[in-house]
Amino acid sequence: MRALSTIAVVAAGAVLLGRAGAASGAKEAFGKTVFARGFDSPVLLTYAPGEPGTVYVVEQSGKVIRLYTSIGDGGSGGDPEDRAQDMRSQFGKLLTLDVSKPAAKWSIAALGLRNPWRFSFDRSTGDLYLGDVGQGSIEEIDFTPRASSGLENYGWDGYEGSRRFESGNPGGGTLVFPVFEYGHDEGCSVTGGYVYRGSARAAERGRYIFGDYCSGKIWSFRVEAGAATDVRAEPFEVDSVSSFGENAAGELFAVSHDGTIFRLS
Repeated sequence: MRALSTIAVVAAGAVLLGRAGAASGAKEAFGKTVFARGFDSPVLLTYAPGEPGTVYVVEQSGKVIRLYTSIGDGGSGGDPEDRAQDMRSQFGKLLTLDVSKPAAKWSIAALGLRNPWRFSFDRSTGDLYLGDVGQGSIEEIDFTPRASSGLENYGWDGYEGSRRFESGNPGGGTLVFPVFEYGHDEGCSVTGGYVYRGSARAAERGRYIFGDYCSGKIWSFRVEAGAATDVRAEPFEVDSVSSFGENAAGELFAVSHDGTIFRLS
């Protein structure tokens, strides 16, 4: 079972390894090198100035503006209580908190999620990317541009990916379909990632990289005009990939649930 921790730190017993040169593989693809090992089920390696606590931090102009977190639908198979589409429930939602307001409460930023597993904001554009684990057929990556005009509904449980799952009308917001989806012939549990904004591979800047926990496959793509383009399977796998992370320089890391952190380069 995938742990729900949000931050992994370098703990006693972990072994840090320096980079041993560029990874092998095609010139126009990412590679991986072992960065650290010896963890007990690491989940997330991340960087954020200030006090991120246990929820995601969004930064603008060097200041923490809002906190974001996500919650799954909380139900058994198929969301029988329709919580993901119920605006009275925080289950199956992306939530936000305006920390500039005293005694602020969590509000709904998006709905229609089943089991969101890692989301991130492009540090350059502010666009949102979110991996949502499917019920039994489809894994999806959802995308919301920073310039979104309002509440977005990612569809669950009326839709699994872009396919109808059950009848009924959406519970609110604007219905949006995944920017990318794949079937269970390629994996069974998506792990959302990050947009690469580092300098080690300048040609790869702007590519969103993510993977699948079950198959270990890693993919990347660019978003242009709201659509995934130049989708690419990377020439390596990460067994039981449970999360991704970025450092202060925008370089990316992948985390294996077996206790290893890889640098992607």
